[in-house]
Amino acid sequence: HRFNYCCCCFSEKMNVNDINNDIEEEQETSNDDDWHCHRQCDVVTEEELEKALMRVEGHPIKSRKGKGLLSLHRNSGRKGGGNTSAKPSCLHSLKYQVHSWSTYASSFHPKNVLVNDPNNQRSRWCCETKGAVWQFLELKLESVAVVDAVYFGKNSSHVVANMKSCRIEVYNEKDDNPTLVFHGALENGNHPELVLFEKPVMCKYVKIVPLSSWTRDVNCSIWFVSIIGRDNEQDLKGFLDFIQKQKTRQCLLHLRENGFDECFETLKTQSKLSVEEEYVTQLHEDLVVKGDFERVIQHIEDYSQQNLFDEYRNGQDVEWKWTLLHPLNSSGEKAKANERPSMRGGHQCVLDKDEQKIYLFGGWNGQSELGDFWVYDICSNVWTLIHENVERVGGPCARSCHRAVITEEKKIYFAGRFANAARRSDFYVYDISTNTWTQLSSDLVAVGGPPLAFDVSMVYVKRTKSLYISGGRCISSHQEMSALYKYDIANDTWSSTPLSLGDRIGHSSLVDKDEEHIHIVGGHNTHLRMKDILSYHIDSGKMQPCVPDTTTHMPMLDSEDLQKIVYNELTEELIFLMGIKIPREQGVVTHDPSMFTFSFKTLKWNVIRFEDKEVPCMRFGHQFVFDPKSNVYHILCVCVC
Repeated sequence: HRFNYCCCCFSEKMNVNDINNDIEEEQETSNDDDWHCHRQCDVVTEEELEKALMRVEGHPIKSRKGKGLLSLHRNSGRKGGGNTSAKPSCLHSLKYQVHSWSTYASSFHPKNVLVNDPNNQRSRWCCETKGAVWQFLELKLESVAVVDAVYFGKNSSHVVANMKSCRIEVYNEKDDNPTLVFHGALENGNHPELVLFEKPVMCKYVKIVPLSSWTRDVNCSIWFVSIIGRDNEQDLKGFLDFIQKQKTRQCLLHLRENGFDECFETLKTQSKLSVEEEYVTQLHEDLVVKGDFERVIQHIEDYSQQNLFDEYRNGQDVEWKWTLLHPLNSSGEKAKANERPSMRGGHQCVLDKDEQKIYLFGGWNGQSELGDFWVYDICSNVWTLIHENVERVGGPCARSCHRAVITEEKKIYFAGRFANAARRSDFYVYDISTNTWTQLSSDLVAVGGPPLAFDVSMVYVKRTKSLYISGGRCISSHQEMSALYKYDIANDTWSSTPLSLGDRIGHSSLVDKDEEHIHIVGGHNTHLRMKDILSYHIDSGKMQPCVPDTTTHMPMLDSEDLQKIVYNELTEELIFLMGIKIPREQGVVTHDPSMFTFSFKTLKWNVIRFEDKEVPCMRFGHQFVFDPKSNVYHILCVCVC
């Protein structure tokens, strides 16, 4: 769900030097204790807010459903109990005044936090003392509002005085007990930072209490502050109504847990509220009231089939362990060399999730290209040779560095391959159900498709019944390609987009869970190593970076990493399996058995280290397949260095 932001221009841009002059003039005629800032805060634009939001760890729109920004949107418009047909307003910068403060040094007046001037070193509030004295900055909103976040601007240069940790408290009146909404650390960078509250709060005062700076014995500095929330009447009424309903539900839970059944039913009827989802109520009835354990077990099994536990299960820590498999033959004995695929690299594997089978075709054994075709049964741990040379039965010639995808109709499509000289770009499909091969084209260029290239990337989008091919190194031109081609299976037609991916080879392409985007990850060309994640929107045809600043956070691809990437739809993660590293400068081959993950929910990288010795040996040109049914990753075949 995409959240739209709108920002109204409350005031013209102010210059910090003018503010400092105003401060000096006002200080001549007024005491600091009685002086209050009446200028209005600069407005955070929609683009600035969107960028800051994307940098938040645990993006609320993607991973914290029911909390943060998404919660505020729902509470104000859908669950507010008021005029639910009216469209709720969007988050924006709220008007406020700098109401009071502890101290400030020299001309670094608290009023400076009203100005968003990242290129001015003097545009900040700086405490007069450090460490020993309790410092604070109290901001007063123009009116009571629902506040969801605080936006901290930063200086464009890295500054030693940046605030490292702070507390943020809110309250409605000066005499009220404050509510702590944030206690934690900020980043020491030059990007603006958005501090999201665990849940929206209604308040009139926001108090920021610096606790430490990033450099010891240096006074804390705050450059710019914008309070993010909503303040129209509809939002306030909706929020109050939501709070009232939450408290009523708490009363209902208290009455039910303590056996006040008549009071519970009366309040439930009059309030017209349910305590929880209907299936939870039914579980409580059978477990707590009736003690029907067989019925409870049936409920749990039904809820598991409905995937109600997936979010909890996927949020648990995962124990990663490699296991070396020893394939069997059809007789149940250990498979001999001719009863399983030979050692190779540059082959292709696809997984039939329904039948739990992996299909392998082609590759390079160090001397020649291979044209054999195998299937591996995951359940029985048995390899079966379908044909030793598929070209003899109407299939493609022996090849390596090609690509394959499988569709829900049990058809496997093959495109691309390595060649020493210019060749035509052929295109084949294998029908699993009939065990037959069909050549769809002997020359894709003639029908609007891509030229012959190796190490392209190909994905299948079920929603549109289409294949997408990107990148690769063209055999005829010896250059990496940047085009994106689409094959419409139903109409048997090819088309290309005017978008450029940047010339790349050795990248990976993956389709997201909702089949709205194709993510293009990494790759390289003769000049540089790609460290980006691009997202292609299938319907609009637009290409853009998946997240800002991916290049600065991607923990690998600094050298010649030959990695394989799969997408786990259950956890919405990319899984990177490292192979070998060949640094361009030294030419030394090293081995990295680590795995890395990138979460599209939290936009966070994670490294997986294996302490035991049972890890895959040094390899490249291998295949990496994920089985979502068993939550197991498979590496198939090796080319030993």
